[in-house]
Amino acid sequence: MSETGCPKPLQIVTYFLEGGSPDGLMDGHVRACPACSAQIQELEADRKAFLVKHPFSSFMADLEKRRPARTGLGDVFKRVLGSGVLRAAVAMAGVATLMIVVIGRYDRTPEILSKGGVDLRFYVGGAAGRDPEPGSNGMKLPPESAVQFVYSTSADQTQLLLVGVEQNGALSVYYPSGGTGSATVEAGDQKKLPQALRWQPKTDYERFYAIFSKDTLTLDAVRKALDQLKTSGKSVEQTARLPLPYPQASTILYRKAP
Repeated sequence: MSETGCPKPLQIVTYFLEGGSPDGLMDGHVRACPACSAQIQELEADRKAFLVKHPFSSFMADLEKRRPARTGLGDVFKRVLGSGVLRAAVAMAGVATLMIVVIGRYDRTPEILSKGGVDLRFYVGGAAGRDPEPGSNGMKLPPESAVQFVYSTSADQTQLLLVGVEQNGALSVYYPSGGTGSATVEAGDQKKLPQALRWQPKTDYERFYAIFSKDTLTLDAVRKALDQLKTSGKSVEQTARLPLPYPQASTILYRKAP
């Protein structure tokens, strides 16, 4: 609880996503507290606003295209894409927030990096019969989790390279898929990336770096930045920003044990 006796911001977001608290301890407070009730209502309004911009039907089609033959989506995405986009809480004097987390309106996580008028967020598949939900920095996900990224960018930063670096240093390119450099994306607010993905980590964690630029950014430049990081003795787990002169942000996901 906070100093006011109300749940902390992250607890409110978790309460909303789970549809209540498992032990029921927060239920009475949230119903009786005008401030907490207002936050829940605001979260629900964001859910609905996101659905208008990003119909679930297109999200489902993306995942079906990338579904491994041995794996079925089942009922993971039965219901419409929910738990909508939340406004960023991390502000930097007139610069829009670049985030891969969606709970940023309430949670000022140090890992979130702001620069350059860009934004990147993601949703993950829920359990059977539940909505896909907003992802959060540092969350634990089981392998094969379905992930969909959405982004925002200005007209002068329309090159995007989205990579993932695992604990063992393995580098994966998530956008453009299979590419050796950045690709052009449409400028605008909360645009969905062309393809959803299934997260298949081989190690305990993976950090995603979203890098936007005006001109083409090569994968070799990212590799050199990672080599520089390694030389300095830092791991990607400790590093939210690569030593590159471009607007970027990162988030880290940990593999959840079966």
